[in-house]
Amino acid sequence: MTLRAIPLAQPIHGPVRTRDFPLRSTMLAALATLIPALLLTDPMLVWPLLYAEQQAAQAGALLSRGVYTTFVLHKIWIPPLFLMASALFALAWKRVPGFHLATTGWWIATFLWFALTVSWALVPGIAMSRLILQVMIAATLYFAFCASNRPGDILTCIYWLFVATIFLNLAAVLTQTPSPIGYQGIYEHKNYLGAVVALGFFFVLWKCGTGERLHLLVAAVALPVCLFLLVMSQSKTSAGLLFISLGLGTVSAFFARFLRMPAILTFLLALVAVVFVILFVNAMFGLPLTRQIELLTGDATFTGRTGLWVFTLEHFGNRPLHGFGFRSFWDIGDASPSLRTGMGFLSTATAAHSGYLDIMLNGGWIALLLFMPVLLIALQLCGRIARKDLFEGTMLSTILYFFIFHNMLETTFFYGAHALFVLFQIVWLYIIFTAPRRSSGRSDKRHFKA
Repeated sequence: MTLRAIPLAQPIHGPVRTRDFPLRSTMLAALATLIPALLLTDPMLVWPLLYAEQQAAQAGALLSRGVYTTFVLHKIWIPPLFLMASALFALAWKRVPGFHLATTGWWIATFLWFALTVSWALVPGIAMSRLILQVMIAATLYFAFCASNRPGDILTCIYWLFVATIFLNLAAVLTQTPSPIGYQGIYEHKNYLGAVVALGFFFVLWKCGTGERLHLLVAAVALPVCLFLLVMSQSKTSAGLLFISLGLGTVSAFFARFLRMPAILTFLLALVAVVFVILFVNAMFGLPLTRQIELLTGDATFTGRTGLWVFTLEHFGNRPLHGFGFRSFWDIGDASPSLRTGMGFLSTATAAHSGYLDIMLNGGWIALLLFMPVLLIALQLCGRIARKDLFEGTMLSTILYFFIFHNMLETTFFYGAHALFVLFQIVWLYIIFTAPRRSSGRSDKRHFKA
């Protein structure tokens, strides 16, 4: 395959023309379309149903004794899919679009930097093992998109996976005893359930845009079920982000379509507005930020997260530029700095409860600066999509905002085979493969609504 740099004004990944596609109308093309859903099935359904509760209990005990956790199922499930996607990619390589260095290049650069950080990781063997798994996931998804001639069909498979997940969790909630902090469904924690059903809500709502009777009937049942599960999970983070993301995604898409405002600018204006409101409330009512958070959420510490963030930032200050190595801070056995504290909550923590803080721990400021363009360019491309298809642009912006905000309070970015990070990569690739050309306004019409 010839790799070619494409100017920013040119198409990201132009539409794959069916008449040129070597796998058209074959089982191989259908298999390529199914691979992302098969990959996501592992963390979203298979692992939770078979091992989630058992592994969660066992992991806490192992961490407290200085033994790092590893999930064998992921290592069994993912490599065959990687090999399968690689083979399909090889068969279709002559028709694969060239890399767009302004988008895909940032993603590749982030992984290359993480690979370099393994050399100074606290436990290089663990860091390398986790990085290889992460690269295999990303490559599998990219190869599958390249080998499939209908990116929209990939999202349709994800949609049906969400429908199955929603109703399986409904059955679990109706038959299980809740934990002290809320129902967890088939997962090991209520926040996992909350995030999955919130994203399921978006996918079901998105599919309503087709206007097809089947999907309208599914939505009539599934959307109320999603809201019910959110309430039962008591996941304040996901419940709040569902409405915040939907509101901001709608505004961003409308501004992009009717005002031609860059989606990145809308995002920055929203951040400025939040800061202004915080300062205004403080000036008018004398309420500091911690008090405002307490009034909104009932807990100024975000369920103990602030203490974890302070601990994280203190250690990050020791290696601000290059970090501790890819996923080589938490859950690495006796070498873990958190284990040395002797504090129960910190000694069993497997992440900083902030995707951005964990990226900084993994690779310092350099890693964060390499990864942020991946998010910002995707937001900008959502604006382009909104100018051609307002509803699809709205839903893509909404889902992307959910990932961006969710990682302020939880860690899913670069967190192995976590369902939310796998899904983020699928949505990101869909945006990259279907965004219209800046110059001509052309796009791949085989979207999710197809």
